[in-house]
Amino acid sequence: MEAFPDLAALSDADLKLLTEEKMADERDVSRQRRELHGRIDVLRSEHTRRLKEREGAVDVDPAIVSEELLSQVPEELTVEAGDEPIPSGDDSDGQSLSDDDLRELIHERTQTEREISFRRRILHGQIDLLRAEIVARLHDRDGEASEHLAASDVEQLSEILAHRGPPLELPAELERLD
Repeated sequence: MEAFPDLAALSDADLKLLTEEKMADERDVSRQRRELHGRIDVLRSEHTRRLKEREGAVDVDPAIVSEELLSQVPEELTVEAGDEPIPSGDDSDGQSLSDDDLRELIHERTQTEREISFRRRILHGQIDLLRAEIVARLHDRDGEASEHLAASDVEQLSEILAHRGPPLELPAELERLD
């Protein structure tokens, strides 16, 4: 993992560029993670099918899995224009694999997902640091320095927390850096 630069030493243009790069990286990593989740789900489904064949059907309480719950699609799972699927490589639906090979592939994919999730968390932290530096510079430049949270800061924080990740965009702050 590359070292994170000293943000105070960066020019506004470099800070803006680094922020845009990290946000693009986060979007790509999040997409990889979503696709990997889908692949793991397919493999686990095959594993479950095999278990049901051997052990018999398992009853599921309808109160746990409702149609409404199954029809919900979180915002982060939507596919946007320009999203290209990641090449599947050796992935399959697992039907041609032995039970041991299927379990091993599920384990490998799960480990890869953990590594990608860790990278995503690192990117979220870096984006948070970049955003804090941008906001501090704008406050210093505009003479708005204050140790107290403004109402707009609370509103932005609420939006970030509702999204469960870094802000999708920092348009206002990035434009003001120019």
